[in-house]
Amino acid sequence: MMPDTKAAVRKLLLVYGALPLAYVIVGRLGLVLAVSPGYATAIFLPAGIALAAAFMVGLASLPGIFVGSLLLNLSVTHSIGYELDGVHVAVAVIIASASSLQAAAGGLALRKCIGYPAPLDNPRDLLLFLLLAPFLCLISAAASICGMWALGVLSSADSAVNLWTWWIGDTLGILVGLPLTFVLAGEPRRLWQYRGWSVALPMILGLALLVAVFIHFESHGLSGGFHTEARTTTRVWQDLIITSAGTLSIGLLGALLMLGTGYGYRIRAAKEEELEAVLHATPFMLTRCSRELRFRFVSESYAAMFGRRPEDLVGKPIAEVIGKEAFQTVLPHVEKVLGGNQAEYEARITYRGVVPRDIRFVYTPDRNERGEVVGWVASLLDVTDQKQAQEREAILLLEIQHRSNNLLAVIQAIAHQSFARSNSLEEAKTAFESRLQALARVDRQLMQSNWQGVDLREIVRQELEPFADRSTVDGVKVVLGPKQAQNFSLALHELATNASKYGALSNGFGRVEIAWTITGNGGGHELRFRWREQGGPTASEPSRLGFGTALLRATFPGIALHYAPQGFSCEIELPLKGQGN
Repeated sequence: MMPDTKAAVRKLLLVYGALPLAYVIVGRLGLVLAVSPGYATAIFLPAGIALAAAFMVGLASLPGIFVGSLLLNLSVTHSIGYELDGVHVAVAVIIASASSLQAAAGGLALRKCIGYPAPLDNPRDLLLFLLLAPFLCLISAAASICGMWALGVLSSADSAVNLWTWWIGDTLGILVGLPLTFVLAGEPRRLWQYRGWSVALPMILGLALLVAVFIHFESHGLSGGFHTEARTTTRVWQDLIITSAGTLSIGLLGALLMLGTGYGYRIRAAKEEELEAVLHATPFMLTRCSRELRFRFVSESYAAMFGRRPEDLVGKPIAEVIGKEAFQTVLPHVEKVLGGNQAEYEARITYRGVVPRDIRFVYTPDRNERGEVVGWVASLLDVTDQKQAQEREAILLLEIQHRSNNLLAVIQAIAHQSFARSNSLEEAKTAFESRLQALARVDRQLMQSNWQGVDLREIVRQELEPFADRSTVDGVKVVLGPKQAQNFSLALHELATNASKYGALSNGFGRVEIAWTITGNGGGHELRFRWREQGGPTASEPSRLGFGTALLRATFPGIALHYAPQGFSCEIELPLKGQGN
């Protein structure tokens, strides 16, 4: 059954089952104080129940109110000893209709003036409720008494007393019955539940006291639960004074209690909202646990770690929720805190259904007013991300150290070759600085990529930027690792330098064509790179091995250098799988 269907069925059961039943039972108890012939009573709580139902549910409650009132009045007629003839059935129908009309009018009036949900926690709403109740109760009293008089059930002499008693009874019933009904089913739910002991109980005790006083004064005139003798005018007004005073006292008592509890509840709710805000904002997960190793409180962040709601975990055994493996991890520390000592520790823990997490725990003993340890409060902080960040930082530091050592080795080799193979100090200095600049350019690119690699096209673009109008570049996207990016940057620098001094870029019309592709090579891939010069001086193999040639041959074992008359060319084959740093 869907949730909406369940709610609809529950509503029908309340309206057509619980409401009529409550109306009849409470009404029968109230009619113990009924005025002859037994239809009007000084305290009629069903009027409050009916108004509360119409206030909460609306017009959908009217069938239940009508049925409850009809059954109640038919039972009263039978109890008094009257036959259920057409007249008395008509009386029951009139009273049921009047009660339903009163509840409907009152429910609509209260919804319009106060609104629902109705906390009834401020002077305005309570004053409206207290003022509207007496006026609303005129509906049922007037309509019912007029109908009974018209049918000959009541004489003109008895009508005034019954009208007054009916009105007083319904008014008291509303002032007491509506708050009591709201405690059971009203909204906002938490507020009315909070008023169970502080409002409902005092009003019930006040009502019981009023009934006791009334019965005390009427004890000599009761027979079989109803008045069977005509009462003197003095006694009638004495009863009316007692019930009127009781009505006013209990109504004011209820209003004051609702006003006070409303103020207290707002303060409590504000504190709870503040606490909830803190609990939501804190990175800590909080739990409160008992000596029986069960959860007494669970914060939303803690429950969310298990993909659950807090109410799903409260009351559950800790071992059942977190799993046996995790429970064995925390158990020694639980034993320590139950011994009265604070426990702090950090552990990698595998909760049931949760990936392993690094958690920092703080356990504080939870003591009662006698100082006895009744459990503990746990504060948990998930430091998994911090741990992983620290591990990454340590790896990065090692990586930086490794790369720095490699870089220093490269610089040392460049310096040695630059100064060893140059004819003069000035020439060596110039060559060394240009090679360092090439190395610095690729290192800047590597830093921007967080040392993840550099696109080969970008390396080529930067090295041939001064000759952009005399070079063509064609190649697929390929990202080189840090070590290979450094090697290619230095190699391209040497090729460009050699071309500008001796090759195609040394005159005004030579060109350089650069292209590369990636091909399959067994289980991996291979980069095939080609540098070809055209339009320059006739190429010839150098008589001695220069730094550039030595660098190319040392760096790329799969290299082929061609010194053709039409121009120098270089081909490099480089495996891309398992490239080093």
